[in-house]
Amino acid sequence: MLGTLQKIGLQISKHVEHGATLGKAKRKKSIVDEAVDSADWTDVDDAVADDLTRQFEDAARVEWDASGANISFDIFSKDARDYAEERGAELVTDISDSTRDMLRSSLAQAIEDGQTNAEFAKTLMDSYAFSEERAATIARTELAFADVAGHTKASREAGAVGKRWLLSDDHNFDDECNENADEDVIPFDDAWASGDMWPPSHPNCQCDFEAVYADDPDAEDLLDDDEEDDEDETTKWLPVVENPIKAWRDIEKAQVDHPAHEAATSSLNLRNQPSTAQISAGNYRMGHINVSGLDITIENPAQSVRRGVAPDGTSWVSQLTHHYGYIRRTEGADGDHVDCLVCVGMDDGYGGPVWVVDQYIDGKFDEHKCLVGWPDEIRARSAYLEQYQPGWKGLGNITRMTMEQFKEWLRNGDTTRPAKPQMGNEST
Repeated sequence: MLGTLQKIGLQISKHVEHGATLGKAKRKKSIVDEAVDSADWTDVDDAVADDLTRQFEDAARVEWDASGANISFDIFSKDARDYAEERGAELVTDISDSTRDMLRSSLAQAIEDGQTNAEFAKTLMDSYAFSEERAATIARTELAFADVAGHTKASREAGAVGKRWLLSDDHNFDDECNENADEDVIPFDDAWASGDMWPPSHPNCQCDFEAVYADDPDAEDLLDDDEEDDEDETTKWLPVVENPIKAWRDIEKAQVDHPAHEAATSSLNLRNQPSTAQISAGNYRMGHINVSGLDITIENPAQSVRRGVAPDGTSWVSQLTHHYGYIRRTEGADGDHVDCLVCVGMDDGYGGPVWVVDQYIDGKFDEHKCLVGWPDEIRARSAYLEQYQPGWKGLGNITRMTMEQFKEWLRNGDTTRPAKPQMGNEST
């Protein structure tokens, strides 16, 4: 992985060195975007494919042997290859996007310091983005996820009914992992106290889990619980899909909905839900759609659940009614991509208006939320508010833009300030 990152770093640095002068570029972020896009990221996929396949198979084999299941292990070979192929493709997007964000921060500092293109190119090669430390972190994290994916697949196929969190040997401090371990055995498809479905729970977490089967004495309580219908505060927020296979088939031909529900957070596919650590790092399978030239990544499709912590420290939970994500190759007020809500059932050739919400927190401008697919403001306003808990007061002005105006605003407008002053009478 180190050699791959450094090779990409050289390609990007060379592009920067011979590109537009830093202090004179019309659009500062375009310097980074063009440089990142000039690199050959396919090497990332090649660099991890064999290792991910091997790690998945090794973890699956250990659990399979331990379970004593009377089925050929060969069924996991294809699963391992599919996992490696799928995750390798995702890494190309994940690593290029995270590199883009890192370089934008470096660029801002370089311009402030008055660096030349050659100096900035050297700065990039010495940065964390192409360092041995980052390469090791990526490799360690991806192998950990592949290990858990193989372990989980084999456990499920062997008929596991529960699971137990196992602290790593070098775990010598108290954190959310200890709370998970204290729960002892929980149902196989339940989340632990930390909200994670599977380890790891945080960056550099080396914990694992133990599958529990029906013949284990510790499974007795789980089997008794299956006969009860009590609903707790966690399960009442989980999306209920009576027939997920039928629901999946119903959206297979939908131009926007089907690719949106490829995300691991969807309740309509068979992928494992991502852990809190994966969600925080953006390190999980996401959906990808293209609407009239807008390249949109879907983090949470309709019916999935988002969780977070408000500025005042209180936690919140929201079940989405439409697809939520961000527009790639953009930069919003918070330094991340510009957020986007996409209407369920929409055609990918949609050419109607786009509604840009100026969102406020405690009276101060926070960021934009863009809504694509709603023909009028009343329905767009309602769709925005549906994604939040009752009483949400972050809705500011709503600006109507044509699709072309919206694209131009993303390219050349100031996406760090409220949209209303920039568009005049278009806002309401």
